[in-house]
Amino acid sequence: MRYLDSALNEFAAMKDTVSMGNCRQNMGVLVLHMDDYVQATSHFNVAVSLYQAAHDTMHLVGAYIGVGGCLIRAEKYREALDMLLRAQMMGKRLAWDESDALTAMNIGLCYQQLNMPDSALVFYDRAERIFSTLNASENEVLMFINKGAVYEELLKQYQPAIRCYQRGLALARKINYPIGVSFACESLSDVYSRMGDYKRACEYLNIHMATRDTLLDKEKVEALQEMAAKYKTRELTTKQVLLQKEKDLQRQRLRNKDIYIYSGFGSALLGLIAGALAVRYYQ
Repeated sequence: MRYLDSALNEFAAMKDTVSMGNCRQNMGVLVLHMDDYVQATSHFNVAVSLYQAAHDTMHLVGAYIGVGGCLIRAEKYREALDMLLRAQMMGKRLAWDESDALTAMNIGLCYQQLNMPDSALVFYDRAERIFSTLNASENEVLMFINKGAVYEELLKQYQPAIRCYQRGLALARKINYPIGVSFACESLSDVYSRMGDYKRACEYLNIHMATRDTLLDKEKVEALQEMAAKYKTRELTTKQVLLQKEKDLQRQRLRNKDIYIYSGFGSALLGLIAGALAVRYYQ
């Protein structure tokens, strides 16, 4: 955020409106990850104003999707729907498939949360058709899981729900998306449990839990590796300090040894002189 703020000031000095909008949009994404939906919405709205001033339609569509995403997180589905439908209309004119698929998916989610299953399925179907023409992605996996939830939770149609979840699971495995695998298996376990097929429910629940544990273990391993790296760095620094101290002590010991040797020679010489004087005195 500090770097983006500095960049924003630089672009403002250059009067680069589009780049200022990009900074604001990235700020919105970061704040959204911090679950501050109000501030994220504010950043996206400023980006919208900047893109409108620059007549940059493509970036404007992305900013509208960002505002819609914030409103969905804040459970303001009607407002999100208005923003996303606006983005969809603009995206169609641009023939931008990726934005069209993502917008349709989020509109479907809004209708799903508003308990309007038929409208939700219309937009999920649209998103599915567009996703099928693009490279497989994590968003497509989530779309299948959300679509399955409409059949399972709103329409109580379990077989179509299972087909959606299984397609999401197969795709998640294909693109190596473990979070998607976990979500899909958890959903399959739930729907089979509703149907009274506890054997399959248990099988998918075990896969879900194993995948989740693997993800948690991975996070723990990464955290431990980071901690170990910090400890190793600190330990290396400590060793270097100790080695330096040891070298200093060795130098001091050598100096002291020289002093002892010279002192010993001096003492011996003084002893010889004293002995000679004593002999002479007795004589």
